[in-house]
Amino acid sequence: MQIVCKTRELREAVGFAKKMLPKATTLPVLEGIMLEAQGGEFRIMAHDLECGVILKVSGARVEKEGRALVPGKAFSLLVEKFTAEETAIDASDGNVTIQCGSSRAELTGMDPDLYPELPSQQEYREVVVVLEELLPALRETFSFTNPSGWEAYVRSVLWEVEEEDVLNLVATDTHRLVVRRVPGVKTGGTRGAWLLPVAGLARMAGVLSGSTGHAAVRFSENFARIITAGGAFYMRLLSGSYPPYRQVIPREDAPVSVVVDAGVLRSALERARVLKQGSKDDPVVMIAPVAGADVLTVKTVRCEYGALEEVLEAEVRGGSGFPVYLNSKYLLSALRGASDRVVLDIYAPLKPVVVRRAGSEDYLALVLPVRVPETEAAEKCA
Repeated sequence: MQIVCKTRELREAVGFAKKMLPKATTLPVLEGIMLEAQGGEFRIMAHDLECGVILKVSGARVEKEGRALVPGKAFSLLVEKFTAEETAIDASDGNVTIQCGSSRAELTGMDPDLYPELPSQQEYREVVVVLEELLPALRETFSFTNPSGWEAYVRSVLWEVEEEDVLNLVATDTHRLVVRRVPGVKTGGTRGAWLLPVAGLARMAGVLSGSTGHAAVRFSENFARIITAGGAFYMRLLSGSYPPYRQVIPREDAPVSVVVDAGVLRSALERARVLKQGSKDDPVVMIAPVAGADVLTVKTVRCEYGALEEVLEAEVRGGSGFPVYLNSKYLLSALRGASDRVVLDIYAPLKPVVVRRAGSEDYLALVLPVRVPETEAAEKCA
């Protein structure tokens, strides 16, 4: 294999591929990065059997087709240090020679025939998404998951297609829930639900950060493949069923709804979290709407390092209602990505608070209340 490519393009592709290398593995060959020149294109591949990537190095000149498997860490560190405009790679007899300007390095290659192939997709169902819409939506779901949880559904984001051109992303850690609709989707008759691991999705979102255009998402029996203009990402689907989340979403109108500026509420909660200090517990905040004054009171409760109380301007609909006690971290996660006003639907002191975005049906979050001694008194008054 012989290729010449722009060092900048190579560095970017290798940097992304490095993120797919396993932190620890009993299969040493997975510590390598596959270089492949075929059909006039130069591609870089890396995976850990669960999540992987194939990236095209744009503008590369293929002088001789072939492939080589190089030690991933050493190769990526070398490429990071190269400064000349072009890099030439020559692989023969098991060795890989890398020339960049006056720098010349030689790596002992690994056997490419031992490298596990990524799965092919003979049969699949496809959904086409707009990356500018998908990536922000995905990032808004990550904080609702628990990557180290035991159950598969708390370690994943549910991709659900039940209507034409409607893709919902659903995530929960059992304390909170988010349902995020992705605009601009084309389903082409596809229907189904798939569990994609949040760890793999987070790595993919990092690699694709700033990307634009369309991507085809193909679901087969065990894998999902996300194809973009610059390459393809693979993720092994998680098995298991997802809880019937729609059953916990209230269908009736809330007795009290509060419309408040998302940025103002977010800032108040962030100030409340300053009082966490070294405590492992997140501060609990009381939110109490007052209809006559059209304000929302935010107050920390039983915080070891002090107290904070703020009165925020708000539009209170349906009456003054009752105080609700929430984990400040969980409520903050429900405000992630909101740039304008949000609506807090309050049903009862011990029922979930529903967070929506004013004027939009693309986002809904539920935050379970915290049971504190004050809750019992509030429940009696409700």
